[in-house]
Amino acid sequence: MMKFALVILVALAVSNPLEAYKVPSIGSGALANELQKFIDLIPLEKINAIISVYKKEDAEFQELLKYLQSSEFKLLVAEIEGFPEFIDILNYEQRAGLDAYYLVNEVNEYLHLSKLTPPFSRAKTSGIRGFLDEVEALIPLDKLKNLYQDRLKNSAVFAEFINKLKSPTAQSLLNKLCASKNFNNFLSKAKSHGVHLDVVKKHLKNVLGLNAPCIN
Repeated sequence: MMKFALVILVALAVSNPLEAYKVPSIGSGALANELQKFIDLIPLEKINAIISVYKKEDAEFQELLKYLQSSEFKLLVAEIEGFPEFIDILNYEQRAGLDAYYLVNEVNEYLHLSKLTPPFSRAKTSGIRGFLDEVEALIPLDKLKNLYQDRLKNSAVFAEFINKLKSPTAQSLLNKLCASKNFNNFLSKAKSHGVHLDVVKKHLKNVLGLNAPCIN
């Protein structure tokens, strides 16, 4: 399996330079981010240079490249891609945040094979809650938190903005909203559609120090 993976690596390297390769992500990008840590440890520029030399000067390596374009190898790849187990693994990787279909189709393009089409998938829930689940999966929360702390310390205008959101004026505005019938109707509709209002209330309290008595 490792040797087969190396052959695929060669195919990708020959068709596209590997310098500073970015693992393709999708959705949350979680799996892609983890794999990127391993890719970052591999000296891709040096490997690409070696491939370039062997491609020009080594007869045995040139035979390998011919084999990669042969009908025999194309049939092997097509056979593997036809296995339900292979598709199952691809779909898992796709859901976990690695754009595995993009990688496979890079190889297929090099081999002049038909592209594989990923299944159309949505969040297990639908409606507003399903929409929010899909969008929330794309938000890099840790990076946003780190950026927030950094700007709070190093940007006077941002710190002033946050202080304004923490001010008595902001609390007064929230109190008036909570006294509004229209706003409470809006909250009821949001809650009925699965919006996590308790999380909103918690964030208002923990981040801005605001109390929202109408949110429960």
